[in-house]
Amino acid sequence: MQRLAEDAVDNVWSRRSRIDLLGMHVNVMSGEWTEPYASIGGGLDSFYEYLFKSFVLFGDDIPGFVFLDAYEAIVQHARHPSGWYLMVDMHTGDVSRASFSSLEMFWPGLQIMLGDAGEALGSLRQYASLLDRVKFQPEAMMLQTGGVVPGQAGYPLRPELAESILQAF
Repeated sequence: MQRLAEDAVDNVWSRRSRIDLLGMHVNVMSGEWTEPYASIGGGLDSFYEYLFKSFVLFGDDIPGFVFLDAYEAIVQHARHPSGWYLMVDMHTGDVSRASFSSLEMFWPGLQIMLGDAGEALGSLRQYASLLDRVKFQPEAMMLQTGGVVPGQAGYPLRPELAESILQAF
């Protein structure tokens, strides 16, 4: 079973862009990216989270090397100077959408486990400022306007922020 998981990681990672970013959706029949946008939100959040956790759990070098390359690429290309992580074109790193997705709130916890506490605290501050404004974590929000994406009001069962905060302590 572990070999199947490693083959899946190898298959996806072999389709990364020249700047080590992955798209959000791939056609499983053709292997072509159908949504060539990189982010830490929905569509990619589990890839990063489980890749790192499998490295920690199993100590296998392959997921660790892939994760570190992917992490560096995300920080370099998707992290805006404001501290928010944006959706970017996987080939160029150009901003595609300045939005927030609640699923990305796992990222600070992962950063803490990685030892990047300064970056993690910066992300947690961003999320705290968001919660100060909207009072409840929305599923998605446009960062330019501060408006909740229509139909994306909060979902109360998202554990990502709580898990990240627990990692900080």
